Amino acid sequence: MIDRNRRWFRLRMFLGYVVVIFLCQIDSVELLAQPSHDRQILFNRLNRLISKGIEQGVLVGAQAAVGSTSGTPTTKSYGVIAPQSTSAVNDETQFCIGSCSKPIAAACIMTLRDSGELSFEQSIDKWIPETRQWELEDGQNLTRAPNMKELLTHRAGIYSQKAQPMTARQTRAIRDFEQSLEESVKLIQQQKLISQPGEKYAYSGAGYCLAGYIAEKVTSKRFEDLLQERLCSPLGMKHTTYFPDIEQSGNIACPGARGRNGKLLAHQGAPHLWGKKLKFPLIGGSLYTTASDTGLFASMILNRGKNSRKQVLSREAWQFMISRQYPSQRYGLGWGLTIQNGQTTAVQHSGALLGYRGLIHIDLEENRYVVVYWTLTDVRDARGKNFSRALQQVVR
Repeated sequence: MIDRNRRWFRLRMFLGYVVVIFLCQIDSVELLAQPSHDRQILFNRLNRLISKGIEQGVLVGAQAAVGSTSGTPTTKSYGVIAPQSTSAVNDETQFCIGSCSKPIAAACIMTLRDSGELSFEQSIDKWIPETRQWELEDGQNLTRAPNMKELLTHRAGIYSQKAQPMTARQTRAIRDFEQSLEESVKLIQQQKLISQPGEKYAYSGAGYCLAGYIAEKVTSKRFEDLLQERLCSPLGMKHTTYFPDIEQSGNIACPGARGRNGKLLAHQGAPHLWGKKLKFPLIGGSLYTTASDTGLFASMILNRGKNSRKQVLSREAWQFMISRQYPSQRYGLGWGLTIQNGQTTAVQHSGALLGYRGLIHIDLEENRYVVVYWTLTDVRDARGKNFSRALQQVVR
């Protein structure tokens, strides 16, 4: 009888232990699955992740900003501006943001639609007549030239830098920073279209070069000047430009690269290091800015096109910009769309150029934005990709 009681007691203890462990696991899973509605909690998670990336030598430097349409955003800077540098990254350090440039460039072009200067449905042969004779890879006759909407949504039929290795000329068209935007566009026009305009999605940085060039033709202004006039000045984005002046500020982030002897150096391909030779604004890929500046842009998007001083985008243009343009496509006018029950609940874009990385996430439902820019120590280090994945998980 005593042995039976002991066995029963041990069984109860064991079952109780199992239940406790099970409940702890459930609590942990639910805790991890719960979205972070509190901005400070979210920022703390970002801070831990970025700090770890710096400590482990995965990142050279970084900036983060979390904010909304009200209150003061939470910001922090990390690391140094370049390998072998002792200068710390601060709030005014400019980062090249890669494809995070696209939503900002698209919003700038959207102001031309707002003002009636540009129709997004108008074929671009109005400004670039040569596009009427564009050849297709499959030998078909071109039905029509692409329009601005197709350029911004990656449905213009222009070659993609992601689908297959680019030819030398295709690469030069979007990576030669000594050329002008016009020279880039001429090179792009020489490449055959991969599909009829509007037919299918193909992510294309080259398409954004055409979009920026058309904006220049419409306004008779450089895209850089147009950006400053239509977005940066109204929003107070003082550190945003395609042409940072390294001689004037020197406060520009640079990723790392290994030299022939294995020594870690600043990546010499960074656009700003081209100095006075830098002429090319890679419209959707080489904008320099800060997390705080981008926060001003993100706050304007959260506030339906306006900041405290001015309606930068009309409500109609804002709605158009965050809306799905094609039923089967979740990439809209300059960014990816999160859609629930037919409504856009968030917009986002990531960016990568050389060892520069970036992420913009604007949660329309939670009235919250997250901006993170960082530089990699070595783009070949697999830990850099792991960091990007972890960051995406924290933000979303």
